Amino acid sequence: MRNHLLVSLKLITGPANSGKAERVLAETRREAARGGEPWLVVPTVADEREYRRELARDGLVLGARVVRFPALLGEAARRAGLSGPQLEGPLRTRLMGVLAREVGDGATGGLREGRARELERLVAELEALHLTPQAVSASMAEWAGDGDEGAAEAAALVASVYGRYRDLLAAIGWCDAELQAAGALDELRRNPWRWGATPVQFYGFDDLTAVQRDAIETLAVVVGAPVTVALSYEPGRMAFAARGGTYEALRPWATELVALDPASEHYSAAARDSLSHIERGIF
Repeated sequence: MRNHLLVSLKLITGPANSGKAERVLAETRREAARGGEPWLVVPTVADEREYRRELARDGLVLGARVVRFPALLGEAARRAGLSGPQLEGPLRTRLMGVLAREVGDGATGGLREGRARELERLVAELEALHLTPQAVSASMAEWAGDGDEGAAEAAALVASVYGRYRDLLAAIGWCDAELQAAGALDELRRNPWRWGATPVQFYGFDDLTAVQRDAIETLAVVVGAPVTVALSYEPGRMAFAARGGTYEALRPWATELVALDPASEHYSAAARDSLSHIERGIF
């Protein structure tokens, strides 16, 4: 159950070079000064190195963590009390290929091993959405409906592979990254005290995946931990149209909206006006 009285989400938006990084780093420094031990979540290894150095220049070597998103999920799983072996990498891809051949054996248009990676990505998305094999099977059957025979067959194959995959994981007592993340976030929803009030800031993501939005909702809306999300977005601009759905998904949860204006100080003085005009007008 969501406790909206505890919601604490700051949503910072603006175009590139509008100062979003400075706002997020300032938030991280403030939380560290309060003893909150914040987590700054960034998308790449290069970002990790850059923002660790940036915080270290201010003497903030301890008291704040700069990590990529999988590390945040790993911490959520640790605090949720979840552990155990995970199926990942080439072994997972190979298993998908085996299941695809097994389920599709003898069926016209059956799933081929060469599609194992696509199937693996689909399964990851289904797990990130917390969908059970039963729900997927029912949805696939409804989607196929009275359509052509090929669509119905493909839908049945996908549902069967997903069901077999989950059954095998349950039988050997393993999970995968998506299942562990879903389980960890579900546990934090049931017992918010497990995460506590540790602040989390998200910066540098072009967009957010389903599991990233789930993590933000869990931490900010259900747990009530201080969460800051910086998103490159401006309403009405074609360049950011693809992120409109993400912005609209986060906006109802936000207790503070910060819309930054475009800036041109990063350009040299001689070329500032012309380059800023090009940047703002190209789309």
